[in-house]
This record gives sequence, structure tokens and C-alpha cells, in this order.
Amino acid sequence: MLFHSSWLLLLLLTSVTAAGKEVAKPVATGAAKAMTLTESQLTAKWFTRQTGLLVEFHGASGQKLHEDLKEVFGTVTQELEGKVKVGSADVRDFPGLVKLFGLQESKMPSLYLFRKGEVIRKWEPVGSFVQTGSELGQGQVKLATADDVVEWVEEHLSKAEKKEKKQEKKVKKSAGKSELLE
Repeated sequence: MLFHSSWLLLLLLTSVTAAGKEVAKPVATGAAKAMTLTESQLTAKWFTRQTGLLVEFHGASGQKLHEDLKEVFGTVTQELEGKVKVGSADVRDFPGLVKLFGLQESKMPSLYLFRKGEVIRKWEPVGSFVQTGSELGQGQVKLATADDVVEWVEEHLSKAEKKEKKQEKKVKKSAGKSELLE
């Protein structure tokens, strides 16, 4: 049984291909699994079908913050399971993502919330500097907590869904008016 479990874990952690295309591969981050995303996945049809996708972009700068966020991100992944897909992309491996999404290396790690391939909200950088003394530079970096991130995702995804429904109603209403005119 141990061999079977090890084989299954290895299979989950290895890049999977389907019909010659890369598929998002889960990687262990904290308590849950997030996807490691590639540039080809973030430009594919799969990406435009996601009703909720949270992506952490990271690169050479902010690497310490990225490492510190791994546990937080694992908890976020677990709490949002079934509602929002969660993934991570390293711009060192996929430099085209910087131009594609207008990322700024100085603002990493960054969280981007997507709905149907569109950015609905950015949180960049994820940490913030908190002044603790009267002298310039006295303070520390405060990381976002899992609760902060989950609340942020749920709030902005809800707003995007409401906006989308309102837009759909508007389209239906104008379609109905044009039918009456004919």
C-alpha cells in the first residue's frame, strides 16, 4: 500500500500532458495543493473558462516574501477549495507573463484574481511596510494573513459576479426593446 501511495503522490507532483498540451500540475504548498501555472496555461482556453482563479505571481525580487507566503497560500487554497482555483506562476520561468499582465518586478509577490480570463482585482505587493518608530525606515513588513486573502477574494469575486449579472440583465433588456421595435 505504501508503494501505491508513493506512486500516486509522484503522479500528482509530476507534470501531466494531455493531447500534447501542458495541464496545470498541483504542487504541495502548506496544508493544501495549489497549481503551478505556466504561460501557456494562462493564455489557453482553459484560463478563460475559470469563474474564479487566484494567481500568485512571483520572481527574483520578493523571493523571501514568496517563501513566507507559502503557508498562508496553502491555507487559502484549502479554504477556497471548490469556489476558486488557486495557482502560482514564477516569472523567472515565464518572462512573457510580465508583459502579458503588466506585472512589475518591484511589486512581487502579487496576487491577481481572474474571472473568465479577465483580471478583476490586483493585490500588489502582498506585504506592506508598517512604521513602528518615529525614524524613517523603522518598521517591519507585515504579510497578509490567510483570512485577509480569503476575505479579499470572496469580496471581489462577489462584486464581479453581481456586475456580470447586472450587465446580462441590461443586455436582455435592450434585446427585448429592439424586438419590440421590429
